[in-house]
Amino acid sequence: MSIDATILQVEQDGSDVVLTLGPRIDNDDKLSLAGQERMRILNATYLPEVGTDLWGGDSQVELCSTPKRLYHRDGYTRLREWEAGRHDPEPA
Repeated sequence: MSIDATILQVEQDGSDVVLTLGPRIDNDDKLSLAGQERMRILNATYLPEVGTDLWGGDSQVELCSTPKRLYHRDGYTRLREWEAGRHDPEPA
């Protein structure tokens, strides 16, 4: 399942971070289909900023932050921070 969204809200929940998502506005002022309303970053060490875009597929999600951050996608709503050596990232 693809995701193409903007972070609307960030909430700390213990060691996790819960992201509330909404559609991203593209260059032609059209709204994307976000794909999910909420996602959870498990054992997060980074707190994303509201307004950051994210996109990805069924196994990987990228935060369009500086620097870009990659996450493994486990199921529909769970993200895990990228672990070196677990898998090589797909080319951008």
